[in-house]
Amino acid sequence: MSRTAGEGALSQSIGIAFRFMQLGVIVLAAVWLASGMKQVEPDQGAVILRFGQVVREQGSGLVLAWPEPIEKVELVPAPERLLTLAVRALALKETASNSLFPGRIPGFDLRRDGGHLLTGDEGVVHLDAQVTYRVVDARAWLIARDVIEPALERLFCASAIRACSSRTLDGVQVARPDLVERGDVEAGRGDVDARDRERLRGDLLTEMNGRLEQLVAGGGSLGVRVERVDVTVQLPPAAAASFQQVLTARQTAERDIAEAKSEAERTRQRANGDAVQLVDEAGAKAGEMVSEAKAKTSGLAALAAIDDPQQRRLLLGRMWHERIEAILKDAQDVTTVSSDGARVILPGIK
Repeated sequence: MSRTAGEGALSQSIGIAFRFMQLGVIVLAAVWLASGMKQVEPDQGAVILRFGQVVREQGSGLVLAWPEPIEKVELVPAPERLLTLAVRALALKETASNSLFPGRIPGFDLRRDGGHLLTGDEGVVHLDAQVTYRVVDARAWLIARDVIEPALERLFCASAIRACSSRTLDGVQVARPDLVERGDVEAGRGDVDARDRERLRGDLLTEMNGRLEQLVAGGGSLGVRVERVDVTVQLPPAAAASFQQVLTARQTAERDIAEAKSEAERTRQRANGDAVQLVDEAGAKAGEMVSEAKAKTSGLAALAAIDDPQQRRLLLGRMWHERIEAILKDAQDVTTVSSDGARVILPGIK
């Protein structure tokens, strides 16, 4: 009796344990099945892979898929989401000092260390850039996601080399505006350089997307499209200082020339004023002298106008008496000589 009761208790214990195991398996199976469900955010998409092969794509919302390792849900950026990449392939190395480029490593070589680009007229510039792009092919992006950023940097460098080599230094950044003002370049060069500067970012964008399309055509799509390229152009420090010195010297020269022209104009105006004043004074003085001369010679002029000899002689005698009287009044003594040689001395007016 006791043996039968013991066997019944054991069988009940085994049955309970088995039921718990079944429940555990069911719970684990439910958890495993639930692991295939994922919530995709609005700025994301989902790519479902079955045994490593892409089987479908889905937008935001709840994704139902077989749990791993059967299927795997990979989240990818939605096409509406913009991604940014700071291009570091052109970053300059910042360590010890260098005479040509302060802050660079000793022995810094443009050809070896990169970071600087040549323009079409053999100028040197440096570009700091940020590329903004979006995912347009989720499958291609998922496959190439580990190499997308390095590939975009290489594409930017190639596009930048092409864009800069087709422009002058002033077509990339305003560095020598005085050349156009002095006429040291061909006519219309300034307008061409201004247009090239405005189109630099657009040309970089077009060039990068063109190269991405070539990759798609060759079967190596990255699944992205570049939306914007932001570029900051810098000159080497020594060159920038030299250009600044040239501009400063030119501005100083232009200021000195303007001041000299102003002083010359003031001197000319003063000289013209003095000349006008001298001419006016000379004219007035001449008028006075003419008037005085006419007054002093009016008698002689009247005498010359008389045709009658007798009347002219009488008028001449009267004029002589008037003049000699005025002269004798001012004399201290007078000596007169007669026709026979006798002399008579008369006292003058005291």
